[in-house]
Amino acid sequence: MSKFFRFAFAIVALVALQFAPGASLAANIGPTTIGTQSASGQALPKTLVTHVLTNGAALDVGWADTLTQGFLLLGTDNTNGVASAFITATQLNFDPSSQVCIPDPVLGLYCHYTRVSYDAIYANVNPSDLSLSDNAARLVTDLRSATNVTFTRCVYDEINVTTVCTDMASTGGLINLQWRKTNTDYVKSIGVTETKSGPHIVRVTGSRASYSAETSGSVVGTLVQHKAGTMGTSKTLTVDVLRGP
Repeated sequence: MSKFFRFAFAIVALVALQFAPGASLAANIGPTTIGTQSASGQALPKTLVTHVLTNGAALDVGWADTLTQGFLLLGTDNTNGVASAFITATQLNFDPSSQVCIPDPVLGLYCHYTRVSYDAIYANVNPSDLSLSDNAARLVTDLRSATNVTFTRCVYDEINVTTVCTDMASTGGLINLQWRKTNTDYVKSIGVTETKSGPHIVRVTGSRASYSAETSGSVVGTLVQHKAGTMGTSKTLTVDVLRGP
C-alpha cells in the first residue's frame, strides 16, 4: 500500500513533517490539569469528546519517523450558511530512554520502546484562517483564538502496566500549513468507519473524496516539509470522537 493511501485511509481512521525526536503536540500546552483518568487493566466508559459536521473542504497530513507518528485533519462546514472549521491532531511519541532490547531466535536482537505518550488536540478554528482554491490551500491559525479546545495526553508504561490520561488546558500554538494538490492518487469513501487509536475512538459517517497533495509548513513550532497529505471535499460528513477503553 502506498504512503498516500495509508494516510488517506488514516483520515477516516484518524490515527496521524518531521518532528524532532521527543517533541510533542503539547509544546504550548499549559500545566493546568482539568481532569485525570487512570486505568490499569480496567475498562473506562465511552465519553463523547467532540461532535462535528463537515460539508465542505477536507484536508489532512500525516507524518512518521523513528520516534513519532502523527496526523492532522482539517474540515470545514457551511451548513445553513454558517461557516465553521475544525482541526484534530494526534501524535504518538516513543520515549527513547525506555528502549529495551532482548535476544530473539528469529530476529537476533529485538528492540522496542516500553513507554509511549499519545497526544490529541481537537479545536474549532476561525474559518477565515483558511485560504482555499481548487488546487491549493493554506491554513494560518493560532490555537489561542480557537474555541472548544481539548488537549489530552496519555502515557502508556509497559513495565508498570499502567495507562494515565490527562486533559489539559491550551495556551495556544501556531499552525501554518500549505497544501498543493498533485492529483496522482485519490480515495473516495461512503458509509461508516469506526477506528480506535490510543484511548480515542473516531466514528466517521458520510461521504468524502480525497486527492493526493504535498504539504509543508509547521504545527505548533515544528516544521512540516514535503509530507504526504490530501485535499478533498466532504458531503454531510459527521465526525464523532469518543474516549473509551
